[in-house]
Amino acid sequence: MTTNSKHPHAEFDGDPEFEEFSSEFDHRMPDWKKEIQAEYHWEGRIAERNCGPCDRFDDAEEILQLVAIIGYLGGRYYTAWCGVDAKRWIHQLRHAEYFDSFEAAVERFVR
Repeated sequence: MTTNSKHPHAEFDGDPEFEEFSSEFDHRMPDWKKEIQAEYHWEGRIAERNCGPCDRFDDAEEILQLVAIIGYLGGRYYTAWCGVDAKRWIHQLRHAEYFDSFEAAVERFVR
């Protein structure tokens, strides 16, 4: 008898083959890759919490909401800060960190 020991969050994994983007090179990453990275992380979130308004990186006048997220993508947990608009569309992904365990990600998320 074969059993499937798939992790419970794996069914929410937007892309199990996701290649981790390095925040170390974000300043050199083309805008389209930044948008894809942000979208994958936003869609892979398990939980979020609002943290107040945040500044934009561009010249637009709309104020963004800073949101902390925890998620699962590419077989790993992550936490990140996101800038979203009033319609909850993501505009910025800031400082994504990756973890091998849910417990470590939760510990970082609640800080």
